[in-house]
Amino acid sequence: MLTAFVTRSSGGTLPVGIQAAERLGVRKGVYSFTLPLGSNVNMDGTAIYVGAATVFVANVTGTDLSLTQIVTVAAVGVLAPSVPQVCRARD
Repeated sequence: MLTAFVTRSSGGTLPVGIQAAERLGVRKGVYSFTLPLGSNVNMDGTAIYVGAATVFVANVTGTDLSLTQIVTVAAVGVLAPSVPQVCRARD
């Protein structure tokens, strides 16, 4: 339970959530879908914030970003956090 309070990573709290769901009697089919999904949604929000901050800093420093670069920042921000969770959910 300490992990859930001291970590800043949603992925780090996933094992704690799984243990809690098992103790509460939640079916594995339910928690193995919902917990990684919720963890990804939280990480995606953070990633989108980082992407917005990247575009903001580029504008403040006078760096022109092309449309391709902006799309790349957005795609990496949204897709990158999903990979570890999908791999972990399959274990």
